Amino acid sequence: MESHRLEAVLAPLLAAGLVARAGASAFDARSAGSAAETVVATGAPALDSWLPAGGLARAGLHEFTGAPLDLAPLALALILGSRSRGPIIWIRLAHAALGLPYGFGLGQIGFDPDRLLLVEAPKERDALWAAEESLRAACAGAVLLDGVAPDLTSQRRLLLAAEQGDGPALAAYDASKVASSSAATTRFRVTSEPASQDASGIGAPRWRVELERCRGGRAGRSMLLEWNEADRVLYTPSPLGEGVGVKGTHKHDASQFSPHTFPRAVARGPLPLPEGRGKVGTG
Repeated sequence: MESHRLEAVLAPLLAAGLVARAGASAFDARSAGSAAETVVATGAPALDSWLPAGGLARAGLHEFTGAPLDLAPLALALILGSRSRGPIIWIRLAHAALGLPYGFGLGQIGFDPDRLLLVEAPKERDALWAAEESLRAACAGAVLLDGVAPDLTSQRRLLLAAEQGDGPALAAYDASKVASSSAATTRFRVTSEPASQDASGIGAPRWRVELERCRGGRAGRSMLLEWNEADRVLYTPSPLGEGVGVKGTHKHDASQFSPHTFPRAVARGPLPLPEGRGKVGTG
């Protein structure tokens, strides 16, 4: 992965005044995934087993939908996107209702803010253009389109851009805006569930994940996923409080979790960035 690719995509985004924030390692293209890396494993074996390639295809468009203002789809997209090496280009609308990304909360879901390049677009068409440009440049670990529901034509363009570049394209948005026809590789419906409980009353975040669309696979299945913050792993909890994740079998320690882990990932607060990497061109 050559650094000039990242510079090539940054130039038009900067010229358009869309780059809002960038972390220190977002400009280090050397950390990006290799061309031989065709699949991003989710880290949850049960979920990977649903997908034909054993994970998310890099040359694909993967959608995460949910109820309005539910952060679960965005949180899962961020967790899975961060499993791919390299900068993460997060594209959102400039005046999104959920506020700004918050570095501490992102860290709690295993997302390194230093890898983030945040793009804020005034209109949906600008966000879609930025996503296409970023994907074609093949310079990112993942490109996340947040809060914009692509129609069929936009989905086809994003999918083609992911195939031409290094993908993957991730889109998190309101489930009520799902297009009647779809070109997406996969689509997950993600719903917040009550956190796990113990004597302290503080447990790990959980979601119900339904595979609504899967090209080359079988859709219509669902599972409960739980986030282990201590081990940075998704797993399927059992009635006994144990689950299987990427590292094997885990029994979570509820004292390690906060019921507000995910709301803090996107909050009205600054994203901690190294000196000299502040707001850029948002005029």
